[in-house]
Amino acid sequence: MRPDPQQANALEQVRRLVNRTLCDRENLEPDCFGLGQQPLTQQGRLCGYYFWLEGPRNVRLSAVWEIEADAVLCYGADGARFAKLPVDSHDPGRAKPAAERRRAA
Repeated sequence: MRPDPQQANALEQVRRLVNRTLCDRENLEPDCFGLGQQPLTQQGRLCGYYFWLEGPRNVRLSAVWEIEADAVLCYGADGARFAKLPVDSHDPGRAKPAAERRRAA
């Protein structure tokens, strides 16, 4: 079964958002560390994605995209949530990482 091109585009945009946000959190260079992902299902239905980034010194950051809630929850190396980013699943590019939101303010 092939993914819907629109869904694939949304996933790629959310991946970029997550990568930038997690890298900003620990002052890491974006795209220098691999971003893993795992689909999350509930009763056989896709409900989100779990993302993780492993940086230097065993730093592990993570995020969960809750598709139905249209939000990405970001977690630091200590496991505490540091951001909840609203995401329009029809246009995930609308959401901005926390650093960009602070600069715009």
